[in-house]
Amino acid sequence: MYPSVVFSTVSFIVLAEGVPVEQAEINIDGYEDAVFSDHQGKAHAVLTVGTHNFTVSANGYVSYQGQFELDESDIELNINLDVATSISVDIGLPLHIFPNPASDVLNISLTPGINNYLEVYSSNGKLIHTETSEQAEIRLDLANYYKGLYILTIKAGNAIRSGKFLKN
Repeated sequence: MYPSVVFSTVSFIVLAEGVPVEQAEINIDGYEDAVFSDHQGKAHAVLTVGTHNFTVSANGYVSYQGQFELDESDIELNINLDVATSISVDIGLPLHIFPNPASDVLNISLTPGINNYLEVYSSNGKLIHTETSEQAEIRLDLANYYKGLYILTIKAGNAIRSGKFLKN
């Protein structure tokens, strides 16, 4: 006779400033597949009882690490993610985006003297803005942007850099 394995369900509710975070990735140590939050910020996993370490990450937010103890009862964890305040990407050429989140203007620091080609995409992949500059900084006017997450791509020579920003 084999010893019985006991399973319980852990439910995650992922929020940022009280708003559900969709597509937050939840990785639980010892488990191959990640789970993702739905449009209500909810995700569920059926796990063996015991202590579990986990990481929650989502684009535009600071990752959250934690631990929980699962016994024979189901549990619910409320996870509050902080919005990333700055994103720096370094692949040989500097790129600094600030403030992030932004409401009126987004400042983008670039490498001066190089032809920088800027593209801004909405979170659903639609190209909404292009610009070329050799200046050290671009001030992107966000007055006509809707609230949400945007992807910024800078092409300079053979280098492509990207980052994300949040319009609030």
